Amino acid sequence: MLNGDGGIGKSLLTQQLATALATARPFLGIEPHPRPVPSLSVFCEEDAGELHFRQAHINAHYGCDMGDLGAMTLLSRVGLENGLMAFDRRTDEGEVTPFYHQLENHI
Repeated sequence: MLNGDGGIGKSLLTQQLATALATARPFLGIEPHPRPVPSLSVFCEEDAGELHFRQAHINAHYGCDMGDLGAMTLLSRVGLENGLMAFDRRTDEGEVTPFYHQLENHI
């Protein structure tokens, strides 16, 4: 999980990292794994159009295209319930949410 104040570049950094992993390229001076590494990035504030727009610019930097990103999954969840657990106010017992199960199945 990556968190911080809005607008500081968390989503952009995450997309850049996912692209580097998917294309086995260096990231922030760190040498890559010799083969593409699968990743799943969940975005709760950026819609699919914004993610695609940013990805086109990231691809230009890495010299790749969308077809090179098979190991990478970007999931936009704007406006959806994104909690992974819900807690009963009376008992404080937690229960995983449907979104948790969706992620679990995807992974």
